[in-house]
Amino acid sequence: MISEQLIYDAFRRFLVKKSRPRTEAIHVSEVVGCLRKAYYNRKYGDEQLNHLAPTKRVILSLGLSTHLILEEILEELGYKTESIYTLNLGGLKLVGTPDAVNPQRNSILEIKTVNKLQEHPLEHHILQLNTYQGILKIIYDSRPPLGHIIYIHKRDGQIKIHTHTFDEQLFHKIIERARIYHQYLKQDQEPPAEQSWLCHYCEWKWRCKP
Repeated sequence: MISEQLIYDAFRRFLVKKSRPRTEAIHVSEVVGCLRKAYYNRKYGDEQLNHLAPTKRVILSLGLSTHLILEEILEELGYKTESIYTLNLGGLKLVGTPDAVNPQRNSILEIKTVNKLQEHPLEHHILQLNTYQGILKIIYDSRPPLGHIIYIHKRDGQIKIHTHTFDEQLFHKIIERARIYHQYLKQDQEPPAEQSWLCHYCEWKWRCKP
C-alpha cells in the first residue's frame, strides 16, 4: 500500500544514490558555512541520511533534481558539470565540485533553488563560488573564471543571475578556515558555533548549544 512514509523514503534513497562518498578531504561547502554543523555532519551524520527530517529530504531532492535537469543542456553548451577539483594544502586536501565550468568561456556557474529571489547573492553562496574560482585559478595557472550564481525561484519559476568577480582576499579567508577546520577534525574537537539565520534550518540545532 502506498503511504507518505514510502514517498519520503523514496526521496531519501534518491539523495543517498546521488550523494558524494565520504572522504578525508574537506569539501568547500563544509568551510563556507558553520564549521560546527560540518563537524556534526561528519561525526553524527548517517550515510543513509536518516538524520535528516523527511521534509528536508524532499526539499534537498527537488533542488538536486533541478541541477540534473540543467546538466544535460549545459554540457551541450560546452560546460563540464560536477567535475571534481582538488587543491593540495600541505596536510589537507580541499575539494570543490562546481555545478558547471566552461574552460573555453572561462566561466563557472553555481545553481541555487530558493524560496525568495535575493537583491544580492547570499554570503555563503559567494564564498563557495569565489573559492571554486580560486581553486581553478591555481589548478590551471590562469586568470580566475568569471562566476555566475543562478537563482531559481521554486514557487513561480523566476530566474535571477548574479555575476561575481574573483576576490583574492575572500579566497584566502576560506583557505584559512579550511586549515582551522582540519585541526578541529584531527583533534576530534567541536568547533565553536557560528550563529546566523541559517541555524533555524539546521538539522543539528537540537544538539548545538551556542
